[in-house]
Amino acid sequence: MSSIYSNYIFNTIKLLSSILIPLITFPYVTRILGPENIGKIDFVTNLATNFYLFAACGIPFYGVREISKYKDSSQKEVVFKELLLINMVMTVVVAGAYFLSILIIRHYFHDTRLLLLFSIFIIFTPLGVDWLYQGLERFRFVTIRHLIIQLIALASLFVFVTKKEDYFSYAIIVVGSLATANLINFVYSRKLIDWRQKTAIDPLRHIKPLSIFLLLNVFVSFYSNANFILLGFLSSNEEVGYFTTSHKIVNIVFILILSIETVLLPKSSYYLEHNLHAEYKSALKKAFSYLFMLTLPAFAGFVCLSSEIIHIFAGDQYVKSITVLTILSIHVITGSVANIINSQVVLSSGREKISLYAAIVGGIVCVVLNIILIPYFGAIGTAIAFSVSWVVILGVFIFFTWGTIRDVIFDIKAVRYIAGSIVIAGIVVSLKLFIENIYILTIVGVSISFIFYMSFLLLLKDELLIEIRNYMFSILRSAFSSMSK
Repeated sequence: MSSIYSNYIFNTIKLLSSILIPLITFPYVTRILGPENIGKIDFVTNLATNFYLFAACGIPFYGVREISKYKDSSQKEVVFKELLLINMVMTVVVAGAYFLSILIIRHYFHDTRLLLLFSIFIIFTPLGVDWLYQGLERFRFVTIRHLIIQLIALASLFVFVTKKEDYFSYAIIVVGSLATANLINFVYSRKLIDWRQKTAIDPLRHIKPLSIFLLLNVFVSFYSNANFILLGFLSSNEEVGYFTTSHKIVNIVFILILSIETVLLPKSSYYLEHNLHAEYKSALKKAFSYLFMLTLPAFAGFVCLSSEIIHIFAGDQYVKSITVLTILSIHVITGSVANIINSQVVLSSGREKISLYAAIVGGIVCVVLNIILIPYFGAIGTAIAFSVSWVVILGVFIFFTWGTIRDVIFDIKAVRYIAGSIVIAGIVVSLKLFIENIYILTIVGVSISFIFYMSFLLLLKDELLIEIRNYMFSILRSAFSSMSK
């Protein structure tokens, strides 16, 4: 399991940096640009993301699974070239559709240059090939590349974004970072794939499975990005800004969960392909244990500190985001459980249709509730629609996979995580009675809660935490040993 933890550490660093670095700059950006410009950028970002998913054609998920199956044979080069060709063809078609859509959208959204800028995000889609690196478990390269680009973008932000009118410069930094990362990925892939070797390819054989992944991604994107798009059309850019602020904060923990999914998906696919069922069950139990250990206390923290978190990261002009954050905090649990089931049980075993069913039902619920609630509640209505849709999605996944996950769920000692989270909530509420400064309250509350929670689990001899602790100690011992030689 050491390879899983090693890959997990690299991937966690990468994914955390993609959230934590923006969070470091988030108070700066939100105060400089304001709710309207933040909402404007996020509206176009989510619009372009919908087109991007058509161009990606489901390859980011499907590609990881297929590459991981053949990572020890030359067949991986054939699969890579077939999927890359499909990706390139789809990108040309989708980019054309995006440019045509601008002719219509510009009548409702008047910043045409912002719409044109984000076309670069779509055009550079096929160059990303992150699925190749994930399938081959080359997380170290991806992490180092990502950190360098993020640090350059961070420096650029403070240099070029200094006033409200600089929102377009901010958008250039965002798009430029993504395009650069994709380009580097593509160039480095030549070290993993022999481009000179002539191989017979048959890309059409992937069309049927990819069509399911494409539909799945379309519906997932639809009910995710529909929140931003419908809020922008039915309300205002300010309301989009309120929702986006809370959504990004909640995503910190969500990204942590995504990191272990990304690491375990190649392993799960490999285990199932080679009938290693005991190893698969063990990995699945660890994933769910990790999930409950992290998300339950995070949920308690978000609920109790929502006001302080918003004031610290966004400022007084985002007061409405406090209620939005409180509502969205349940997504930390429901969304994480749904994604673990989706990646480790459904996709790894080739049952993509279940994911499609869940996405369709969730998308319908999301759109209907948004249309009903946005005119009356704005961003708060979208938060309700988003949260309810994920509860429905989770219900669909549990219904279809209960036979597989039942024994694993019952084997997890989740009561200790629930009890620890309740105590954390009590600690934070009690501290509020004595500490008025929001910065001190947040730092002290999080610190005491973390120390208590870790000590509580160690006292109960939690197997997962002890295993993680021992692995971290082994890394430190190896590092000190190397330094002393």
